[in-house]
Parts: sequence; C-alpha cells; structure tokens
Amino acid sequence: MTNTTTASADRNSRSTFIAAATLCVIGLAGVITAIIVASTSHHSHALPANHNSNSSHSSTPADNGHPSSSVATLQRELGQLNYYEGPVNGYMTPQTVQAIDYLQHSAGLSQTGTMNAATENALMNQLAHGDNQMGGN
Repeated sequence: MTNTTTASADRNSRSTFIAAATLCVIGLAGVITAIIVASTSHHSHALPANHNSNSSHSSTPADNGHPSSSVATLQRELGQLNYYEGPVNGYMTPQTVQAIDYLQHSAGLSQTGTMNAATENALMNQLAHGDNQMGGN
C-alpha cells in the first residue's frame, strides 16, 4: 500500500509541476505578444520623414497622443479629392492610411499607405489639376 501511495503522490506532484510550468510559459508568451503588439502598433501609422523640405505634410508623428497639424492638413486635402471621408482630427487613423493608399493607387504608385516624396508630388499634382480618377473629378 505504501508503494502505491508514493507512486500516486509522485504522479500528482509531477502533474502539478507540469501544469504550473505550462501556465508560466503561456503567461510569458502572452506578455511577449502584448509587448510586440504594443510596440509595433504604436508606430504603424506615423508619417515617415518626408524628403521634400517644402512639404506641407512634413513629418509630424501623429502617434504621440497629440493631433498633428500636418496630418489634419493632409486629411483636408485628401478629402478635397474624395479620397478621405473621415473626421479632420490630426490623427493618423486607419481611414487616413487608406486614403493615402487610394491616392497612391490612383497615381500608379506603390500602395504603402504612408506619405513619401512621390506621394506628396501626386497629391500636389491632383490638387492643382483636379485629376483624381477615383473621385470622378
């Protein structure tokens, strides 16, 4: 009877250890995932540095918790061309990124959803000439 009790206690102890180790690994994986998601999503919609120093959309990150006047200007201009229908709030929202993507598509550029010199030029050209193909102008 003593051997059976000892063997059963060993199995219970091993099972408890394995369960505790598994919970620790799952918890650690959750923490690591949360850190990765927080660090990547925090920077995913910021405007990159613009190469055009005269640009009205020079990079002012909109992910710092404060609205950016350059993002608000960009939202207004994209709205004038019927690419953007969201609020003009100065935040780089998914709607703003999508509007940049639409502009890039219309201009035959790589669709990155971020402003760069070529996208800035396409925006200025469409504002000057009103040749937005997607908006029907």
